[in-house]
Amino acid sequence: MPRSTNSGTITFGLVTIPVKFYTSASAEKVSFNLLSPAGNRVRQQYLDTVTNEEVPGGMQGCDKGYEIEKDKFVHFTKDELKALEAEGEGKSIDIAEFIPEGALDPVAIEKTYFLGPDKSDKAYLLLSEAMTAKKVVAVAQWTFRGKEQLVTIAPYKGGLALFQMYYSNEVRNFSEIEVAARTPISDPERRMAQKLIDSLTSDEFDAAKYEDSYVARVKAAIDTKAGGGTIKAAPVAAVQTGNVLDISALLEQSIAQNRKPKAKRDPKKPGKK
Repeated sequence: MPRSTNSGTITFGLVTIPVKFYTSASAEKVSFNLLSPAGNRVRQQYLDTVTNEEVPGGMQGCDKGYEIEKDKFVHFTKDELKALEAEGEGKSIDIAEFIPEGALDPVAIEKTYFLGPDKSDKAYLLLSEAMTAKKVVAVAQWTFRGKEQLVTIAPYKGGLALFQMYYSNEVRNFSEIEVAARTPISDPERRMAQKLIDSLTSDEFDAAKYEDSYVARVKAAIDTKAGGGTIKAAPVAAVQTGNVLDISALLEQSIAQNRKPKAKRDPKKPGKK
């Protein structure tokens, strides 16, 4: 059973819904330490750039400053920064509005939490069922670690999930991305592209089919080196040069590679006349 990381209360009109937060996912990583050429662990130091002396207490012994021009800072103490933090740490999640579920931009999602009921689950389940029926998600603000977070709450597998969002000024506009000028696309090319999509389409997403092979390789390499073995460098893949096939030919080849074999007819069964 996962342990909750936080608790709070969703306010839905005059209804209050106590909830607990659970981390929805955690990346599997292999952690390494920095070692000196002698094989000893390296210790990080914080040095004064003028005196070149080590700051006592490391990061904890430092205040913070905002650079307004080269080497000129506005200085803030920890107490001054603390005074700027929002009040009501992590308690009330006030729903401001509901939006259609399709209006939620996945690019703006920063982090996901599962929300579980706390104490009573009737109001919790009612909100989840009502949003599912109306096909909407809730928009709210929540104070976490002294900062006001924009969040959305959505029904998820019979319960609720909370998405911590980026504010609009934090999300880059896609129009800033350079896209090549529109080139003519023929109807046969469109049909072949759609046919290739059909050949690669599954009825549902099964994440268990995929795995992070890098983590597996690193763990295997650690076992090999720990046992006194050596690791061989992977060969460098050759870069393909020469004439590039046109997109129609590439689509045809791709469709042929992904074409599913037809089921063999049972010779015992009579064929259609």
